[in-house]
Amino acid sequence: MEGRGVSEERDDRVGRGAPGPPDQASQFALRRRLDDGVLRLDVEDLLRTLHQRPPLLLLDRVIALVPGEHAVGLKRVSGNEAGLAVRRHGFVFPSTLGLEALAQLATVVIRGISPPPDPGRHRSAPELALNPLPALQLSEVESLEVHRELDSPAAIHLIVSRLEGEEAGEMRFAGEATIEGELYLSARFLMTTA
Repeated sequence: MEGRGVSEERDDRVGRGAPGPPDQASQFALRRRLDDGVLRLDVEDLLRTLHQRPPLLLLDRVIALVPGEHAVGLKRVSGNEAGLAVRRHGFVFPSTLGLEALAQLATVVIRGISPPPDPGRHRSAPELALNPLPALQLSEVESLEVHRELDSPAAIHLIVSRLEGEEAGEMRFAGEATIEGELYLSARFLMTTA
């Protein structure tokens, strides 16, 4: 990632052991920050941000995150994942799991917030803090269109954006998943606090 302004940092306040359930009161620094204000999260960050654990964790990393607005994520499907439907000629990755991956990415958008600036410290890029909201859940699917079947190993690129017109306790999102540039599924959905 040379030439893209990535800086490596560690926060000594973050425990080095196996990540447990997210502590909603804690903050943690993002190890990789892009200078243009877009955050990137790896699987360790996702384990701190989401309640899901493998094999139910359906994100491998977040490529770009603007907290509270939108995110781009990646899920690599190998075909060896537990619970995938096996057909005579291989496997199929269910579109419902694609929708769940979009919902997990939407949770990252909501739970990942930039903390208020510290007047005594200069920041060239935001750090990530956890929004103290309780767990979020997919509560309603307004629309879901499956454009193709995923029946071979592939990388799924996911994009979610928070929409306007929210009601109390409900957050609206639009999302798309693509495979090699081809639309896999698109959805509009609501997330609510659990």
